Amino acid sequence: MDKVRMSIYLSRAQLEGLKEMARPTGRSRNQLIREGIDLALLRVIDTSGPTPRGPGHTTS
Repeated sequence: MDKVRMSIYLSRAQLEGLKEMARPTGRSRNQLIREGIDLALLRVIDTSGPTPRGPGHTTS
């Protein structure tokens, strides 16, 4: 798998959650982030309706 380096901003709660999840699973935080993105992409592909958006999202 080709990988591209990028930076993301996480809340402290998100970072702590990743740390807590990584420890018992033996997976790295980066691996968990990649898996989360994969799951989000699958969710968008698998839904026939509009993609749920967060508060304040507007379409252009």
